[in-house]
Amino acid sequence: MTALVPTSVFTDFPGSWLCAQIVEERRLSINRLFKRAAAECFADGMWLESYLVQRGGRSKPSDIPAPNTQFPDNPVDPIMPVKEALEYEKALLEDLLRLCKAADDAGDYALEDVVETRYEHAI
Repeated sequence: MTALVPTSVFTDFPGSWLCAQIVEERRLSINRLFKRAAAECFADGMWLESYLVQRGGRSKPSDIPAPNTQFPDNPVDPIMPVKEALEYEKALLEDLLRLCKAADDAGDYALEDVVETRYEHAI
């Protein structure tokens, strides 16, 4: 893994504009990665909600608090945001496992099967 270097390091060197562009491109690619992951999570949540409503359930969304973590812009540190994202993903996976266990305990094997099939990459 290549370490990201702060833009300020390149101000005294020739080609500092090119180096600053490389750092900015990495910052943007990390941003695109998180946006894509958020869109996938939203799509999965919408699918699960529509599945439960189709089966006669009801949707009662609860408030999801926004994370209060602030990430520094300079230097760009990819480790802290990735660690934070993995912690959220772990919490979501634990929720899915609890949902599968509750479906199994209630004898709703269809729900358990569809959740395990849909999220088999995660569970």
